[in-house]
Amino acid sequence: MAVEESRGYHTTRVTVGDFGVVLNQWIHADGTLEPVHADLDDIRTEGMTDCNAKQCRDLAAALLEAAKIIEAAA
Repeated sequence: MAVEESRGYHTTRVTVGDFGVVLNQWIHADGTLEPVHADLDDIRTEGMTDCNAKQCRDLAAALLEAAKIIEAAA
């Protein structure tokens, strides 16, 4: 689901449990697309400093889903 669209880029957030991974794709003026990239500096952790087993699985699942989206866009 796109959370933000404008001329120039698309941004999508993949969320599983407490974690979200932001994906960005830049669009040139001629309509050509850059590859989709995950913004790992912007992983949504909601102020967490430690992870239990479920949270580790949620983070892994969010990253895996992000990877699937990136591969599908390639």
